[in-house]
Amino acid sequence: DPILYSQDNLLPARKRFCTWLDAELDTHRTFFALVLRATSNPRPLPRHQRRGFALLAGSVNTRVRALIAEYAGVRVGGALSRLRKTRAVLDDLEEMELREQQRCARSES
Repeated sequence: DPILYSQDNLLPARKRFCTWLDAELDTHRTFFALVLRATSNPRPLPRHQRRGFALLAGSVNTRVRALIAEYAGVRVGGALSRLRKTRAVLDDLEEMELREQQRCARSES
């Protein structure tokens, strides 16, 4: 059905999907900034900030950190990689569409 797949119907769905995708990537960036950096920080954290982070440091606890991330709803591993690749494809698509709109606008003038 051409009406169902018209550009006007697809754009809101794409925007919702991009909003969800960006939120997932932001969640990972926040987790990375708060937890992963704290566990791999080369300089010691102040005593009040140490808590369990020191126990998570090192390559031995990589799986533990991944499990904590998954429990917190953070995408890791292959799922994170697929989200990043999807975002890159959508960025390329948006750039191509913008160039096409600019080309059409120039040809109309």
